[in-house]
Amino acid sequence: MLESIILPQLIINMQNNLKKLNNSGKFYRGLLSGSALGMLVTAGLVGPGMISPSALAAPTGGMVREGSGDITIAGNITTIAQTTPRAVINWQKFDVLSHETVRFQVPEGGATLNQIKAAVAPSHILGTVTSNGVLYFVNQNGFVFGPNSSVTAKNLLVTTQNLDSGQFIANPTDARQQFIAADVAPAKIILQGKVTVADHGFAVFFGPNIQTSETSVITANYGSVVLAAGKVDNFAKDQNGFAVFKYGRNSQGQSIQNDGIIRAAAGRVTLAVAAAESSYQGLVENNGSLDTRNGEDTGGIIALVAQNGVVRLNQGLVMPGKNGSVIYRQDKPDEDIIVDDTFLNKLHYESGVNLDLSSGYGLMVQSGLPAARDSFLTLHARVGLVVRAGLTLAGLAASSLFFTTDHPITVGAGGLKIISTGENWSYKGQNSAGITVNIGSDPAAIALLAQNGGDMSFIAQNGGRIFINNSISGHNVTASGNGIRINGTVTGNDIALKAENTGNIWLQGAITARNLDVVAAGGAVDFLGKIYLFNPDGTGGNLNAQVKSQPRSIEFHQAVLATNLRVANAQGNIAFDQAILSDDGSKLPAKIQVAGKGATSFATDVGVRPGGVFEIEAGRLYYRNINANQSHISIILTDPSNNASYNKGEAGKNAPNNNENTAATACAGNTNCRGQTSLELDEHIKFDHAPAAYFEAPGRIDVYAHVTAHDFTLVSQHNRFLGRSKIEVGEGGNINLTEYENSDFTANMLEHFGGPGFNGANLSLSSFADLRILAPLTVAHDRNVVLAGRTINFIADVTVLGGKATLIFNRQAGGLGERPARYLAINTTPIEVIFDQTINHRLKFIGDAKLEVQSYGNLTLRGDKFNFAQADFIVNDKHILSIAAPIAVSQHLGLSSDGEIYINQPVTAAGGFEQIKIVTPDPHKYLHYGVYGWVGRSE
Repeated sequence: MLESIILPQLIINMQNNLKKLNNSGKFYRGLLSGSALGMLVTAGLVGPGMISPSALAAPTGGMVREGSGDITIAGNITTIAQTTPRAVINWQKFDVLSHETVRFQVPEGGATLNQIKAAVAPSHILGTVTSNGVLYFVNQNGFVFGPNSSVTAKNLLVTTQNLDSGQFIANPTDARQQFIAADVAPAKIILQGKVTVADHGFAVFFGPNIQTSETSVITANYGSVVLAAGKVDNFAKDQNGFAVFKYGRNSQGQSIQNDGIIRAAAGRVTLAVAAAESSYQGLVENNGSLDTRNGEDTGGIIALVAQNGVVRLNQGLVMPGKNGSVIYRQDKPDEDIIVDDTFLNKLHYESGVNLDLSSGYGLMVQSGLPAARDSFLTLHARVGLVVRAGLTLAGLAASSLFFTTDHPITVGAGGLKIISTGENWSYKGQNSAGITVNIGSDPAAIALLAQNGGDMSFIAQNGGRIFINNSISGHNVTASGNGIRINGTVTGNDIALKAENTGNIWLQGAITARNLDVVAAGGAVDFLGKIYLFNPDGTGGNLNAQVKSQPRSIEFHQAVLATNLRVANAQGNIAFDQAILSDDGSKLPAKIQVAGKGATSFATDVGVRPGGVFEIEAGRLYYRNINANQSHISIILTDPSNNASYNKGEAGKNAPNNNENTAATACAGNTNCRGQTSLELDEHIKFDHAPAAYFEAPGRIDVYAHVTAHDFTLVSQHNRFLGRSKIEVGEGGNINLTEYENSDFTANMLEHFGGPGFNGANLSLSSFADLRILAPLTVAHDRNVVLAGRTINFIADVTVLGGKATLIFNRQAGGLGERPARYLAINTTPIEVIFDQTINHRLKFIGDAKLEVQSYGNLTLRGDKFNFAQADFIVNDKHILSIAAPIAVSQHLGLSSDGEIYINQPVTAAGGFEQIKIVTPDPHKYLHYGVYGWVGRSE
């Protein structure tokens, strides 16, 4: 027998003498190489009865590529004393007989890469190999570790693939190692002896065929044991120090067979085979023991993985330990994973064990799968998942159930049951088949339950849809897919439903939750059941429903009870068929915000509680009665179509697509309306004492109502005040009126505003065209009047009282108080302020009142004479200021411009030159005195 042959002392002495030729600190390159042994034979030193060079058992032909150290041989012991942290050695052969020992002595944290390059046969390690560091072995012809072999190291990697030695040297932490892409020879790694690595270390074996025998024991407590068949791209350690690897393309691993004992207390054990070619079938067999128990509540992870292959448990045992995990994955066509009592017994599956089962074909559950405290159960089947027995999570704290499938899930009468506390459920479907849950007729299994803090999740990927024919209950419930249909009720704390692409969301049953978030990328949303959103502590009660694109609808067919509602539809219609209330149904919600391009309809009365918010933006609006007393109210209509809509609906006749309401179109026969969507404010809209009341329409706004509000804003083609309408804003409030066409401020309007002083309110009159003041205006003490238009033409008197009252001319269409930014329109067209008669008659300033002119273009003041008694005349201009009338000032005159100032008429001040002040960037460059010259002083 080869292992029984003892080297003659002559050859041993010759080896020792040759080693003395080694340079200090360097391995002898070519130690006992073929040429050296050949000289022994030629000299007649090898005679009859002596061993031939080929029978030499100890590692031979060691050649150093990187690093340094010494090799010594004393009897049956070969010692490699490495003096650099990392070294790469090329060997002609690396065999160790049963009575031989090879010792690697490396610096702290050191590693040695042993490449058996010249061998044409497997390396036979029948004896002992030890290292205080990390050992890497590479032999494309394979390895045989005999029954009496013993390998001990900090970490060990054995592979039939070539490693990138340059990266090995450059990576001193073993964090990542790269394999050189090459075909893997059909070699084997046979393990019959003992392999032991340090705690938290790794024992890794890569080859196309790996087999352990009944005498094999591999130990890596708190670390990793990996047996992987297939072409590996790289090997690394994760953030927790466990060994991980990545298969390359076209892997052709054949089999992993474990007949021995593999121990990794609280660590990880992986048996994996990869075969990327569809015609090839890989095999993982376990006839031995896989054990990650450590006697505590910290079991390890055991993974049995066959890519395009099959896993056979046979008579082996898989023991993950309490709170440990088993990952079982196979991908063999036409072969299901059958989960029965025999299968579970082999896995030592018990309460508290996490289980992940994945099948490339079908998965059939025929036995109950109890999972307890803090445990997880994951089931995946590409072709179909069939559950014939009940799945039960029965624990005291958080447990989770995850379903993933490429095809529908079928659940028998045993159902899916969670019968205790704190469980999480997750369904995850891949590809286009989506998820279908259809529990049988067993009344106890009708609902999918995740109780006492447990979450429930449904995820359909890659275009898959979700169909659930049962009720759902969980702490938080989430669902995401190309479409969602739930025929039962949904109960939870926070519910989030999301449909991708053009998928619809269809909810048949009632929804009870604290918050509901429903988002469809481009599909329709239908709520057929009652929505009841509440929270005992007063928080929550929020509804968010959106369609982000496409002209699809959002419809609420039953009552909605919520504190806050936000409904947005980018292109389509929004319909509420029943009442909108909050809490127990007797109170109005605090906030209703609806935004969309289509029509919005309320079939019943709608409103918000005092102090609330009611905001509607829609193409068209249909309603019965709106109650926004003492609340912020905003209604914006945006549809510019010629099909005008009348906005006072009737019960049963207010569907969003119903353009033929019983009332006649508001714009009929009215050229000012131009057939655009209009708005009528009457007794059907109640907004007394509103903090802000904002109304906008592309057509006309007709006001018949009595309005009391702090801020009141109308923006339309044309605003009309009819009947007994009255606007009461009160002291310090704001009235903002903006029209897109030419605007006239008349005495009739003043009557509806409570008289010339507007009840002490601020006033803004804006036109995107021309503005005419046809009725006398009075600017009250400490108040402001803003007049904006292309031209501002005074036909009647304007009186500005004292107390810092201000009259402002502005080209910016807009006003005072709260209003959206879209309401402002800055135009750089020149602005003219025209006084048809003497300024003394048309514009009066009393006390310390003030006039400001804010122009974003060029400003021209035209009139007979400017004579402001006891007042300041302050003109602020952004570009060019032109004074086209003589100005007489009793007190002060101030002109300020960032651009040029043209003064073409005389300017006089009763108090002398000191009462006149002009500010420009450069008075000599930007002041133009005209033909009259300048009578004041410039600064």
